[in-house]
Amino acid sequence: MHMQAPDTFTFMGIVLTVLLFVVLVAIHEWGHFAVARRAGVWVKEFAIGFGPKVFGVQKGETTFTFRLLPLGGFVRMAGEDGDSTDPPDRQYATRSVSWRAAIIFAGPLMNIVLSLGLFFVFAYGSGVPEFVRIQKTMPGSPAERAGLQVGDRIVSINDQTIGADPKRIQSIIGSSVDTPTAWRIERAGTLRNVTVTPRVVDAQVRVGIVMDIQTREATGGEAFERGIQSFGDAAQLIATGFQKLVLGQLRWDDIGGPVRTAEMTVRIASSDWVTYVWWAAVLNLYLAILNLLPIPSLDGSRLLFLAVELVSRRPIPPRWENAIHFSGFALLMMLMVVVTINDIARLFS
Repeated sequence: MHMQAPDTFTFMGIVLTVLLFVVLVAIHEWGHFAVARRAGVWVKEFAIGFGPKVFGVQKGETTFTFRLLPLGGFVRMAGEDGDSTDPPDRQYATRSVSWRAAIIFAGPLMNIVLSLGLFFVFAYGSGVPEFVRIQKTMPGSPAERAGLQVGDRIVSINDQTIGADPKRIQSIIGSSVDTPTAWRIERAGTLRNVTVTPRVVDAQVRVGIVMDIQTREATGGEAFERGIQSFGDAAQLIATGFQKLVLGQLRWDDIGGPVRTAEMTVRIASSDWVTYVWWAAVLNLYLAILNLLPIPSLDGSRLLFLAVELVSRRPIPPRWENAIHFSGFALLMMLMVVVTINDIARLFS
């Protein structure tokens, strides 16, 4: 499904954007936190953001903090900060490989679960497409001259059934420049035949209509099925994006950072709740897939190190692993700064 962000900003849109970013990070870190607690690991800090601490609340044995830079979050577990006074039986490093892998994987898993749930809500809220109707005809256009009217349901074109697929209409029109096309429409319960000849307008083949997809309320089963389909489509889209990035097939302007993502989210959150839920689902899935990539400092690389430990039956020296993760984190932060500068420059261009 293709969504286009509106060109409006609202205060509620800004609030919903902040809320979404907090939930994205919080649900991810809660996955790490919950499984670590289950494994008996002492979670010393649960943080939203990086950098200097803005404020914190102590609850039980864990300090919950908000930090200055809203670029992610972390859980700090016993033994990870080099504190030799942490009880050995409460440290992350003393847990089995399976427990440590479960702790690491739980973060992306929570984003996947939330993404699936949001896609189900989106599928239910957006309804089931039933047919395409004409929302508007342009004055003097081929459609108006042929007699097409607002409210007409497009049944078929050139004997090709349209259903609820506007892309099929666009395809037929695009391949029929200056060629009469046979439209079968339904108007007030009566089927009519209309001949429309597409023309080239502004270098594009058009007939001069604005289309609207009519929907009905989805059943629970339909929402589940369409939610799964939307989840799969989004996963494929994200994977294709990463593939193009690795192969160097993306332009620099195609790469967006936190500022562009925030801008898009504010616009979408300012439109309607269905589109906002879809975007929230996509961002959750994107965060999960990104974190599962074997990039140093991300969850995927930590899982890779645990796989090496499982095969070799001995842990990688902590100083080596920490150095690799620190280097990866530094490179990610540098990349974040560069794409953020690019985002800001684009906003002012």
